[in-house]
This record gives sequence, structure tokens and C-alpha cells, in this order.
Amino acid sequence: TLERGSNGWAFDFQNKKLIYDPNFFAERGYNMQETLFATTHELMAHCGELLRDPELILKEAKRYSRKEQLHLLYNIFEDVLGNRRIVAELPFLEETRTKLYEEKLFPQTDYRKNASHVQFAYGFIREMMVGGKPVELGSEARQALEKLRTFGEDQIDILDLVTTPSIEPKDRFQIMRSIVEPIYLELYQKDLEEEKKKGSKKDSGKGGESGPANQPPQEGRGGQVDKKQEFGKSKKKWWQRNKDKDKGGSKPGEEPGKPP
Repeated sequence: TLERGSNGWAFDFQNKKLIYDPNFFAERGYNMQETLFATTHELMAHCGELLRDPELILKEAKRYSRKEQLHLLYNIFEDVLGNRRIVAELPFLEETRTKLYEEKLFPQTDYRKNASHVQFAYGFIREMMVGGKPVELGSEARQALEKLRTFGEDQIDILDLVTTPSIEPKDRFQIMRSIVEPIYLELYQKDLEEEKKKGSKKDSGKGGESGPANQPPQEGRGGQVDKKQEFGKSKKKWWQRNKDKDKGGSKPGEEPGKPP
């Protein structure tokens, strides 16, 4: 079903509801082609995927939505899957997609100040949507992505496989849970350990305060960030804070926008 809203676009998996905001894109300077792509994204990336296997999609969404780090991972991968499906069926939107991600959604090209698991997620979507223009990532995040690009003895590109439009949902989730998720969570655990060490140093008077993250707002349930997130009113998780503030901190205007 469709429901008009005022806080952006999103897909509510549990209630099978597409929430739309007719003013969202115009207020942010999107042209007609960009608005068409973003609207189509909600239909193909989220609503369309749900219709392929409603029971499984809802079950998996309920599982990964309980933890923000998993919600981030799965939403990013589903966004890439949906965007590839759009371009496969509507090739004339490929240039619009690339320009949108490069200039408005992910203009940032250096993610090394972010936690490693965030670097992994944002580096993946940025490079998939803007081909031929690698971004700067820390060694651990880059190695994790490269490992998935040439996985196992057969050198399978897992990142391509799980975002191929024709992949069956059950196969996609099986690969995500058994291969991608463990590698990603290994990065997350290292980030968590690093944060705990910094907390110990801070308690003993040896550390400084963490600043705001130099990263895009986290993914919502189906797409655009709501206005509370957009203006920084929501409480940030530890990994959304800039871990290198003591080295200079983030600069105004460096945050990428929210991916559709």
C-alpha cells in the first residue's frame, strides 16, 4: 500500500507499506531524472524484493533489523541489488545513478576516518555505483572487500553474486549469512575492541573525546533518511563518531548525503 508522509521515503517491511514524500527530492534540488531514479529505487530495491518471497524477506528483515550494524550491512547490499535491477531494466537511468551517487549521495572519496565495518559498507556501495573510481579505505576494510571479490579456490566474486538482480532471495540470504556477514562482523568486533581500548585510556585521563562521524547517515528501513537523522538530531552510536577527531576532526560539508 501507499502512504503519504513528510519525513522522506521509506519502505515498511512489516506492514508492506511504501511511504512517500512528494516534496522530499524537490526540496533537495533533485531534477526530474534523479527523482525518477530514487522513486524507482524504493519500488525495485525494497518493495519488489519483498514480493519475490514475502515470508523469507520479512523473517530476515526482522532478524537483521535488531542490530544496527547488521541493518547497515543488509540495507547497503539490498540498495546495490535494487540499483542494479533498475539499470538492467531501465538502462537510460545508468548515467543518472552514477551522477547521483558521485555528486550528491556519496561525494566523499576518503572513508579512512570511519570505523572499519562502516568503511566496508560505504566503500562497497560507492565503488559499485561509481565504477572505475576507487575510494580510500583502511587496509582491513579493503582486504575484506578484496577477499570477497576473489573468494575461495574458484575465486568467486561474492559481492557481484549477492547483488545480481536474478539471484533468488533464499540463495542471497544464505550467502550473506554464511560468507559476507562473518567477514563484516569480524571488522565490527575489531572496531568494538578498539573503541573499548580508547574508552579505557579516556577513563585514565590519556584519551580525548570523540567527535561526530564523517560519514553518511545510516540507512533507514527502505531508503531515504528522515529529517531528524538528516539534521543530526538522532543519538549517534559509538561507531558513528569520528575516531580520529584528535587528529583534526571532520570538516564541514564533508558528509555524503543519504543513499536512496
